[in-house]
Amino acid sequence: MTKPHVFLSGPPHIGKTTALLRVVESFPVDWAGFITKAVLQQNLKIGLEIVTSGGSRHRVASRTQTGRQAPYTLHESELTDALNMAFSNRTEDSFVYLDEINSLFCQSCVFINELSRLLGSRCVVAVVARKGHPILQDLWKRNDIRAFDLDAAQRDTIPGEIAEYLKATHGNN
Repeated sequence: MTKPHVFLSGPPHIGKTTALLRVVESFPVDWAGFITKAVLQQNLKIGLEIVTSGGSRHRVASRTQTGRQAPYTLHESELTDALNMAFSNRTEDSFVYLDEINSLFCQSCVFINELSRLLGSRCVVAVVARKGHPILQDLWKRNDIRAFDLDAAQRDTIPGEIAEYLKATHGNN
């Protein structure tokens, strides 16, 4: 059975986003998607922003407290805007990249509905958290994904392996 979607996981700060972006850069198809970046203030994470494939930036979460374990507050309207900007011009042939699918975003019905719609598309390449929200557990049980676990030993080779997998399963375009 062909597994059209690729999920990437690994420990924090191992290079999952970098690996995902290398796949996008090295596999020449029409891509639509987003990456999630930390918003920093004096070297402290105070929020999260989504940067879409079109370059728009959306502050989707903030911390109201300080500290590494302080919870984020999700900004539903900004997340909705980010998703609209990331996927409004997506065609049927577009490949999708998502960085990342995590427990915070899974609190949003809009995100869950969009994710469900996207997983019905040709190909999704995503960084997906292994733990947390029950929806994450369900995603990892899908039979239409190929999982790649990133670690320090092979973080530089995984993007090429994913690109080769995509070429083998989806062709050059």
